[in-house]
Amino acid sequence: MRFAALSALCLAAACSDNNVGVYNTPPTVSITSPEDGSAFQPGTLIEFEGIARDNQQDPSTLTVSWSSSVDGDLGDSVPDVDGLVYFPVTTLTGGTHGITLTATDDGGESDSVSITVDVGYGGEVVGAPTVTLINPEDGEVFNQGEVVTVIGSATDDEQPCDTLWATISSSRHVDPLWEGNPTGSCGLGADLEGLSPGTHLLTLTVEDDDGNYSDASVTIEVLEDGRPTVAIIQPNGSRTWTVTDAIDFVGTASDDVTDTEDLVLEWSSSLQGVLYTGSPVSSGETRFTTSLVEGRHTIELVVWDGEGNEASAVASVDVLDPRNVDDDGDGQTENQGDCDDTDASVYTGAPEVCDAVDNDCDGSINEDSWDQFEANDTITTYHNFGGVDTSFPWTGSTLEVTSLNLHNASDEDWFRFETEDIPLIDSGDFTVTVTVSAPVSYTVDLWKLDGNLVHDSASGVGPTVLRVSYDDDWIIWDTFDEWAIAVYSTSWGGAACSQTYSLRIDAS
Repeated sequence: MRFAALSALCLAAACSDNNVGVYNTPPTVSITSPEDGSAFQPGTLIEFEGIARDNQQDPSTLTVSWSSSVDGDLGDSVPDVDGLVYFPVTTLTGGTHGITLTATDDGGESDSVSITVDVGYGGEVVGAPTVTLINPEDGEVFNQGEVVTVIGSATDDEQPCDTLWATISSSRHVDPLWEGNPTGSCGLGADLEGLSPGTHLLTLTVEDDDGNYSDASVTIEVLEDGRPTVAIIQPNGSRTWTVTDAIDFVGTASDDVTDTEDLVLEWSSSLQGVLYTGSPVSSGETRFTTSLVEGRHTIELVVWDGEGNEASAVASVDVLDPRNVDDDGDGQTENQGDCDDTDASVYTGAPEVCDAVDNDCDGSINEDSWDQFEANDTITTYHNFGGVDTSFPWTGSTLEVTSLNLHNASDEDWFRFETEDIPLIDSGDFTVTVTVSAPVSYTVDLWKLDGNLVHDSASGVGPTVLRVSYDDDWIIWDTFDEWAIAVYSTSWGGAACSQTYSLRIDAS
């Protein structure tokens, strides 16, 4: 039964006793280089590489061809024994190409694969130089006859900068305006003269030895009736100004058509706005004086001619407020509250020391040493002890106060008291005693307040005892009942703050 079934199968397949049919399969192909979507400039060498193999025959016997959707049949390649194929081409025309690799075997079976490549200048080209156009700026305007300075740079990943070839061209001129090599530092520049009036598309093109090139462009305008010529003479950034300085602003302006006095100009500051408007004098000079606020100013002088053409010049000016500068290095400026920016020991919040200086900038000197009767520093702000024999601090006809202080060299202590002067009776006598312990020169003045006169005075250097007194001498019309005592220092020297003294009044 098994033999009968096999015979029937063989008859159905039209096979003979001596052979069995073999089925042919198509080759397999792939493109390994370049990558799909790669871009190249016209004339650039493009190296196409692929693989073509077949299960029934040697790869080297396959028929392999390349074609372009734009240029048609490109040519054939012969695979090596491993099926690798290589096809270089430099003649692809501009455009987007569908590149197809096709392999056909001896049995007529074939396979193909495609990629896309762009040939043109619109995209970045692998291996092309890198070009930068620095000057002029896009949209910049020039006078007819004015030199246009072109500055750029060019680099290449395969060759030195100074072996590249550069050209500068204009859309309004047939021939290149400049040709040459960049410098060894990759910079290049040219001064262009004689540009025709109108709008120019300036293009800097740089090419390497492989024919790859890149370019950069800007648009400039050359005016037939040129812009005015303008310059700022001063300030010129050579010094730093302060907010209190009167700064002289000087510039020049001229035009090839409009009379100088008919030009219109404006000075302005980036921080303060318009500073001055007017016209230059016949010599072309413009001048004015003003001060500026603190900061870095961009000063611009703009000039317009009678045709509406505009030109400008700029300068940078630095202005400081000296009150914002910490002159003594104590971390605080005058505008922050430092009342003496020449002394590092003086600033807001500084510790108060005994040096007759307002260290903490609160308006008082050595104020930490006040006594119980402060502030009795003037004849009108005295401390009133009242009348003799009246009440505390009097003990009968005697008053004694200790631990009084003069807290600095300019401090004064004033005390008022009253005595009763009975006519024809020697009842108004008294003595004031001041005991000084420190080596400070003290003075005690006894004032008659009814006439604001100094009746008696005593001075001395401590430690010492000073006395002033009054005797009514039985004078009937002696009516000086109100008195004042002033205690002060006449020579403080190197003594410490808060010099202590005591005061005693003995009346009869």
